[in-house]
Amino acid sequence: MFIRLALILILLIAQACRRPIDYGPDNPGGLATVSATGESAFSLPAANIDPRWIVKFARGNRSFKTPWSDQAGAEQPGLGPLFNHTSCAGCHPRDGRGQPPRNPGDLDHGMLIQLGDSGKNHPLYGDTLQTRAIQGHNPEPSFRIRYEEIKGEYADHTPYSLRKPIVEFNVQSETIPAFSARTAPALIGLGLLESISESEILIRSQRVKDVNPAIGGRMNHVRNGDGDEIPGRFGWKASVAKIEDQIARAAFRDMGVSSRLLPASLDSATVGNGSEPEMKDDVLANITFYIRSIGVPARRDPWNPDVQRGEEVFLRLGCANCHAETFVIGRTSLDHLTYQVIHPYTDLLLHEMGPGLADHRSDGEATGSEWRTAPLWGIGLVQTVNGHEFFLHDGRARGFEEAILWHGGQAEASRNGFLSLAARDRALLLQFLRSL
Repeated sequence: MFIRLALILILLIAQACRRPIDYGPDNPGGLATVSATGESAFSLPAANIDPRWIVKFARGNRSFKTPWSDQAGAEQPGLGPLFNHTSCAGCHPRDGRGQPPRNPGDLDHGMLIQLGDSGKNHPLYGDTLQTRAIQGHNPEPSFRIRYEEIKGEYADHTPYSLRKPIVEFNVQSETIPAFSARTAPALIGLGLLESISESEILIRSQRVKDVNPAIGGRMNHVRNGDGDEIPGRFGWKASVAKIEDQIARAAFRDMGVSSRLLPASLDSATVGNGSEPEMKDDVLANITFYIRSIGVPARRDPWNPDVQRGEEVFLRLGCANCHAETFVIGRTSLDHLTYQVIHPYTDLLLHEMGPGLADHRSDGEATGSEWRTAPLWGIGLVQTVNGHEFFLHDGRARGFEEAILWHGGQAEASRNGFLSLAARDRALLLQFLRSL
């Protein structure tokens, strides 16, 4: 407790001097880092949050986890008529990662099917397939996933196997020509990522391009409510710029719940009732504050010599060209996000990832083979929090090793380097990733 109070005092001094301080690799979220390793590790408020804001955080947490209902008088009425889950936590269990369906009848999963291409919604089903419906309405087509195994081996002849997902619908495949299966990501540290300035992102990107022009990523620019183009940084293809926008979009598409940001229908399948937004402004504000203020779990054993050797392998393979370790945050509207040095292991940019991961569905300026670099902080706790290790946008990878082996395009050189590593170095790299 004394150490944490001392760090908070240092932060206050840093704020007064306008100088961010790096608290080292064991504090990836700066003073927003939380000391938690259990099931609640992705759900705690930033350690440096002003105690006066805890009530608002708790209210947002409650609204995030409370189911929406189609019944009048319910705590959160307004569900549907078409939906995928009844609460935000349905896709983000314990504020963590969703997973693909476990069997054809599984409705308790965290995967969505996004439809259309080049800004055009599907003529029947709109932007997102909604596989459940309230009484009196028909759900949209259901889907299931089967996998094809792809065999390979490392340079030392150690075998490996990857699984390629095949999505099948209960309608003819030509009815849904363009789609993308995507699992819900973890929510830790999103307020910190939102607070990184555009100039910080661009400066770091330019440094990488100066060294290796073939690896430098690019932004996915989106339009805000005023029509201005701003950099997207959320979603698998960086197609959303602000946390508030992401919440409103997910509420409407995944639960059929309207808000002031999305008061009208996004697609032809959702029936608007012309009433006031179902998600009131205070609920939207509280959920936004909640997600902005979730802390980042501290790393486990970053000073272990084997973890440090694994980090050396990570750097030697060039993984940090995209999974950027460090960003500096200046002044923000929330004190607990202000003047922080963070270690998210992402550059928030789009990168061409090759045909193996391509979904052939564009999203804003992102092509079907471009994906935003996923943050790696907290990834070592996904098994503890969510009980699985299904990674990449559609959960195809059964752990860190398979996730690396699916990399292609601008990351192909790093993947090939991983294939050529000795077994000992591969194990050290995976140990480093588990420490994040």
